[in-house]
Amino acid sequence: MRLAMLMGVLLAGVCSAVGAKDAQPLTFTTTARVEVDADGKLVKVEAAQDLPEPVRAYVERQIAQWKFAPNVREGVTGNATTWVTLGACALPQENGTYAMGIAFGGNGPRIAGGGKWRAPPDLFPIVVRSQIDGSADVNFIVHPDGTAKFESMEGLSDGRLRRQMTPVFKRWIADYRFDPEEIGGAPVTTRATITLSLLSGSANNTSEKAMLARTMASPACQRAGMPTVPGLNAIATDSVVSIVPTI
Repeated sequence: MRLAMLMGVLLAGVCSAVGAKDAQPLTFTTTARVEVDADGKLVKVEAAQDLPEPVRAYVERQIAQWKFAPNVREGVTGNATTWVTLGACALPQENGTYAMGIAFGGNGPRIAGGGKWRAPPDLFPIVVRSQIDGSADVNFIVHPDGTAKFESMEGLSDGRLRRQMTPVFKRWIADYRFDPEEIGGAPVTTRATITLSLLSGSANNTSEKAMLARTMASPACQRAGMPTVPGLNAIATDSVVSIVPTI
């Protein structure tokens, strides 16, 4: 399941734009708030308010075609609300419009206000000194009040490196604030994982770059000659909603 979510799904469409003929391909990351009822029926979808209205409408139309299923939490009832992470590309066409695609990057709590993940600055020196070639899964929990706490780390067998990195990850996760998921209008706890590539010279990659990498690796963006860029990703592991993107 995790690998499937890391791959993402491209959904193609077209939206008009002024001056597209002379424009360059564009990529960006964004989020959308999704609410579903107990039967998995979409109640409401809200794309990020900072997007232009035509783009917001396009994103909302695409998400409305997806399939949803609420994940029951014992003792809690009501509509389930989650945040969807998306990568998008807009490719200029000869007729002056943009061919647009979005890539699904998972769902769960989002960094408060739609903020971006940034790799912990204290991690880079450790990676460079140790010449690490691998990855680490940082598991954490997002509380209803939006605070977060490091829980565990997976993927490193070297005990010395684990001891060095654990306090770095603890401080890093604790510094973030999140918009939590909800059930019945009340915020709930969600567990999540962020996977970091631990390669000398690349530990300062961001999950935003990862999302754009998957977007640019999509068929539509590849046809436009956009390069593939390595990166990272973060996902919820027990979201209140399961999502299957569909074309």
